[in-house]
Amino acid sequence: MNGPHNPIGYCDFSWNFLTGCLNDCRYCYGRKLAYGRLKPLYLNNSHVLAGDPADPYAIRWWPQRLEEPCRRARPSKIFAVDMGDLFGDQVPEQCREDGLKIVRACPHHTFIFLTKYPWNLKTEEWPENAWVGVTATHNSMAEMALYHLEKVKASVRFISAEPLLQSLENGSRRSFLKRMFKVINWVVIGAQTSPYRPPSTRWVDEIVREARQAGVPVFQKDNLLDALTVPPGKPPLIQEFPCYNGPEVRHREER
Repeated sequence: MNGPHNPIGYCDFSWNFLTGCLNDCRYCYGRKLAYGRLKPLYLNNSHVLAGDPADPYAIRWWPQRLEEPCRRARPSKIFAVDMGDLFGDQVPEQCREDGLKIVRACPHHTFIFLTKYPWNLKTEEWPENAWVGVTATHNSMAEMALYHLEKVKASVRFISAEPLLQSLENGSRRSFLKRMFKVINWVVIGAQTSPYRPPSTRWVDEIVREARQAGVPVFQKDNLLDALTVPPGKPPLIQEFPCYNGPEVRHREER
């Protein structure tokens, strides 16, 4: 498993029993790594589920990694598949089910799932220790994310506005953020990092203001540090976690 100093920020480890995505987002750090230092490792894996085997970011299965969380006794926040998208259209359903079996077998861990394909999220009951999120970089993605998240039965439902490329209120005839915070109980905000493209401070402030009114915790990624104006004497970033009836969640100040 990837160690605690990973670029995600809000988890302790990442668990990549599946890698690759055919979505081809221009800002994807996973694709950049797959075509960089990880290229020989990925091309050496012949378990290609979809895509061109000559493409290091084709969808690949890593059976030897599947039970990694079971070998970790200390309760941890584990990001499930940050080097791909487990809910991509080309990913076999059995891969998702195999991952969820491990989630159920490790109730001492918290597993964080994030996708750009919310229509493939299961709507029946998720394990208590699973947090389920959808990436929303702009308003139309956020509208779609909210539509599907409303049907998801999970202890924590969240939106990851990373990279935040537009106001999430943009184009809404009524306050989208007010509706959003009636459905989700956590929001993550971050900047585009490759290349670096910080969001407008106003876009970030809109989300934080509505989250505060709704009582929803906010996690601002470290990559926002250069983008925000922080009043003197205040913490540089808001980095909060949702409360739920699962494994204890460590807060940033406890690390």
